[in-house]
Amino acid sequence: MCKIFNFDSVSGIKVFKKVKERVSFSLDRVAPTNPSSRHLLGQETASIIDSCTKDLTESIGKSFSNGVWTSSATECHHLIANSIKPKKIIVPRGSRLSLVNAAKILSTKYGSQFITPKFNQSNGFDFSVFENLNEDDVLFVEASSSELGFVHDLEKLSSAVKKSGVKVLIDISSSAGWLEIKNKVNFANWVSLSFFRFGGPSGVGFVALKNNDLKPIFSGVEQEGLRGGCLPLSLIEGASITFSVFKQEFESSIKNDWNEAISKLRFFLNNHLKVNEFLFERHLPHVLSSWANNIDLDAFRMNLSLEGIHIGTGPACISGAGKKSETLEDLNIPTRESLLISPDLDLKIEDLEYLYEKFEKAWKNAKII
Repeated sequence: MCKIFNFDSVSGIKVFKKVKERVSFSLDRVAPTNPSSRHLLGQETASIIDSCTKDLTESIGKSFSNGVWTSSATECHHLIANSIKPKKIIVPRGSRLSLVNAAKILSTKYGSQFITPKFNQSNGFDFSVFENLNEDDVLFVEASSSELGFVHDLEKLSSAVKKSGVKVLIDISSSAGWLEIKNKVNFANWVSLSFFRFGGPSGVGFVALKNNDLKPIFSGVEQEGLRGGCLPLSLIEGASITFSVFKQEFESSIKNDWNEAISKLRFFLNNHLKVNEFLFERHLPHVLSSWANNIDLDAFRMNLSLEGIHIGTGPACISGAGKKSETLEDLNIPTRESLLISPDLDLKIEDLEYLYEKFEKAWKNAKII
């Protein structure tokens, strides 16, 4: 059995041991009980959820007074879309599909003007769009682009947002843990995230709120005024500690030369495979994104997968798997998709020679003659 390497961490990494232990502890502690129930178990469940909510909102920023647990960041986006009626809605090209689709629902339902500014390498999109926005409008945006590794200048974005008065939903799913987020997104009205990309459980999401102004997606719900049935208490408890656990694991990996391993792998890709790397002034630390001519990327991925090395598909959750990348199109790059390599925290220097050998072999077999 060959060793497995997760080089698609933008799609998720393994759940950390401490998070698993917290989930297991929660499963053993109380029955799955509706927090709206008036008996003691229901009150205990409600108290635990309140504590988890408080811990997470404090991890995100001091401006957020409350939060709502959901099944995913995607549900967060649709929950917000169901609660607002903007005149204009702005979603930069290259944003994740759930933001785009939530915006399309708004545009169809209310006739909101749907604006999709092109990607650029300085600000992520053209900030001149803010000149014609006000408090009746809304911006849906990600803190970073997992496809390219680009990270927004949040101070600059905050300044533009405050000047225009536009409402903001910012998704931090690709940034959380990997970058310092706390108190840097206080300009937003809503902050959404899921947890599986930085060592938390899947099947749970969260949206931090400044005001309790969300409306339920469907009628007939009572719990939190938004969703029916029992919340996944064990997943919520695991998710609530993910920030702190990831920080510990990240610091430990850096002490074990994770950064140096990333740098060496970057050097190999650029100098041996001759890829064209995307590298920005503000960049996700684990994302090595590039493009190359005359390579069948699907064949390259499959060749590596057969060796236990799993790399990403650039626009899969953005433009859609197999479709032309919008960001590459905006950058006038001829390929349909990027070569996305994003190692998890298990990358070790001692594995690099083995990886180089497998990469070179897979690359050679994927060349288009």
